[in-house]
Amino acid sequence: METEKKTPVLPGKWLAAGMAALLFSCTLALFGPAQIFLPNSLEFHFDFSHLLPRLAFIAFCLFLPLTALLGLLPRRLRAHERGVALVLALGILLWLQGNILLWQYGALSGQGIDWGARRLYGFVDSPIWIAGLLLAFWRPGFFHRRTRGIAASLLLIQLISAAITVIRQPEEPSFKKLQVDHTQDFAYSGRRNVIVLILDSFQSDIFQEIIDRDPAYRDLFRGFTYFRNTTGGFPSTYASVPLILTGQFYSNAEQIQSYNSRAYRSASSVPFQRRRRGWQVNLAPAVQSTILFDPQVLSNLEPRKQQVEASRLAWMYDLTLFRYLPHFAKRAVHNGGDWFLSRWMPGDALDNLLSKDDPERGSHASARQLRRTRRAHTRIGRETRRLGLLQLRKTKA
Repeated sequence: METEKKTPVLPGKWLAAGMAALLFSCTLALFGPAQIFLPNSLEFHFDFSHLLPRLAFIAFCLFLPLTALLGLLPRRLRAHERGVALVLALGILLWLQGNILLWQYGALSGQGIDWGARRLYGFVDSPIWIAGLLLAFWRPGFFHRRTRGIAASLLLIQLISAAITVIRQPEEPSFKKLQVDHTQDFAYSGRRNVIVLILDSFQSDIFQEIIDRDPAYRDLFRGFTYFRNTTGGFPSTYASVPLILTGQFYSNAEQIQSYNSRAYRSASSVPFQRRRRGWQVNLAPAVQSTILFDPQVLSNLEPRKQQVEASRLAWMYDLTLFRYLPHFAKRAVHNGGDWFLSRWMPGDALDNLLSKDDPERGSHASARQLRRTRRAHTRIGRETRRLGLLQLRKTKA
């Protein structure tokens, strides 16, 4: 007697859909941005505890509809199996690209990328992506049966990695708790003032040539002393500014934030010693992390509101997509420096991010107006502009 063939029942249809969707959404929307933030936490003015709920919410908003879509796919023509297998394969490929197939593209600071010179990257990772997706389409049963094990393993690996990075985070820097009150930028004493201008990365001999050729600067800086032999001691701003202001050298024997705390409270610290003697010390750093935000060091401080702006989230997800997508897709994300998501952000948000300027800097209307006034009334002479263009031509040559 012939037995009737029955369609095999797929075990845990909704569980498989949920696990595949969870791997995809958490890798792309939760662990990916976390992996961007945690090793670079000093570049952001908020801490991970304020970022995590937002990442989790976005991951959940991606996970829920994707699970529903996969769970509702019919078993006819193996649509459900193929859907789960493809999403699982995408999750695996995202993890593989973002953690194993890491290519070097240089500093993502708004400069162009020579895509032609890096074409080989695409010839390596593109076949892996194509093969993985084709295998998931033609052998969906192989992936579907292993969905729970593969998804759980990769999620656990990412969770452990993120947890270790969180544990190893440096102490919370002072600029995440306090911020500079820029309404005091031009508050001077009526009797005695000391103004110190640090021109970071300004080549000393070029500045000397400018003031020699343009006599107007002698009148502009009347009463100032130009210390032409000042050296920062480091190639980066981060350690150079504390060295100039405190005389304390960073030997790389401690975390940079611990060095900042010690250096700015030392006996040779200019702002600290001025504060001890009752002076009002107002600092206006272009790079917030180079200063110890402590009332013992500077006067113009106010509490910082821990806020994760939409522009920061968009920038973080742009970097995540750039890291986790294959080479030939990265170009669309980079978009010639006009990033895929950040380009939809208002005004100069992207410029602020790329210049590492604090988005809350000048949040007061008066400070914004002061900056506009300074931009509108720049006092750069014709000779200085000509010299600047000459130096630019020499650099390009």
